[in-house]
Amino acid sequence: MLWWFVLAAVLTAAVSSGCLLYGRLLCPHCAAGMCTVVWAQGDGDGVEQRVRCLMWLQRCGLLCCTVAVADAGLSEEGRQLVSLLSRRYPTLCQYEGK
Repeated sequence: MLWWFVLAAVLTAAVSSGCLLYGRLLCPHCAAGMCTVVWAQGDGDGVEQRVRCLMWLQRCGLLCCTVAVADAGLSEEGRQLVSLLSRRYPTLCQYEGK
């Protein structure tokens, strides 16, 4: 029965590695000056999840561009959220679109 778990672990590792390599092949080449913008408004609903996903892609090497959060009418609570995110991710840029 142990061989079944070992086989499952090896197959899982192989599939995961294959997915990462395939994603790496599909990833566009890095270009200077590229930026991904996350538009944020109101209380910033969904902003944290989007930023965390983009930062994860950067750490994996699947995204190589600057990530910026644009203020499209954030409330005070939303600004605080973006401020906390920028402290957590020092490479995150903030843009106030007024």
